[in-house]
Amino acid sequence: MRIIKSIPILIHQTRKREQNESASEYVRDLIRRDYQRIEERKWSWFMDQLRPGMEADESEFVPFDPEGIIRAAKNEKAGNAP
Repeated sequence: MRIIKSIPILIHQTRKREQNESASEYVRDLIRRDYQRIEERKWSWFMDQLRPGMEADESEFVPFDPEGIIRAAKNEKAGNAP
């Protein structure tokens, strides 16, 4: 008889514990989703910035001289702008 009387108490305690764990897991899940949403926005912005270059025709690209760019930057830094 005592066991039958204690069953509702055990069920209540178990449900309460499950609710606490669920609430905690729910908050973690919200934080995880928010972080994921922010990261997706960042990557979306980044890809939007790169897309014109990725989709450009090869004829739109201009040849350049990396050494010349470095030399010009060093000259500019030294105050010897061309």
